Amino acid sequence: MRRPIDDPVRITGDRASHAEYGVGPATDYGCDIGTPVRAPFAGRLRWYATTEGGLGVIIDGALATFYGQHLSARSAPGDYAEGDTVALSGNTGTLTYGPHLHCYVIVHATGERLAMEEYLTQFAGDNSRPFAPPVIEEIDMSDARLIHSTSPERNATVLAAPGHWHVFTAEEWSYFSEQKGLNADIPIIDVEGNPRAYDLLHNIYAPNQVTAEQVEAIITKAGVSISNLNAADIARAVNDDAANRMRT
Repeated sequence: MRRPIDDPVRITGDRASHAEYGVGPATDYGCDIGTPVRAPFAGRLRWYATTEGGLGVIIDGALATFYGQHLSARSAPGDYAEGDTVALSGNTGTLTYGPHLHCYVIVHATGERLAMEEYLTQFAGDNSRPFAPPVIEEIDMSDARLIHSTSPERNATVLAAPGHWHVFTAEEWSYFSEQKGLNADIPIIDVEGNPRAYDLLHNIYAPNQVTAEQVEAIITKAGVSISNLNAADIARAVNDDAANRMRT
């Protein structure tokens, strides 16, 4: 995640200044006509235009949708990576005070509209690193496992590690699997349609319950590679008595 304009940036409008004119939250970046506008995150680009905002672009990302207005030119619709040039800034539209990029973001999970800088502060912190739920940053990935469950009552993909159990939302999983490649880097436990196996693993990985060594001892009792564990292996290797013994 990044700003749509390269540094150094000149911010000429924010939530408060737009509210004075009855306009929703947005960030204005003052810039010369023809300044490259970059994709703040990966997504699919499409065009739109309004009388007030002039030429605009929309980028539908995994977690949010970006809107940029007052453009002088736009790249062809399609898929773009973070940082790709998607437009050139301009001064089109009737509601403008000079060349600038007017932009905002709609958060998919809540529907909330945020000024671009607000979104970066809330979800990226330093305006550059990719979005991640706080729990992701607390997990030692060397101890982590991805757990896939397809049972109707436990249909989920989970990032599990000693003391952590994070159930991905569809948007989070799409972002991490496609952009960060976590599914290729972390061993996978496929519990298939076995809800009991899912619940047992949940109990094992519950916060403040076990150490990494205890988890490994439990799940490797099946005598097979962890990456090849299936529901039958887990059901055989992990049971309530064994899990309770490992915690004590």
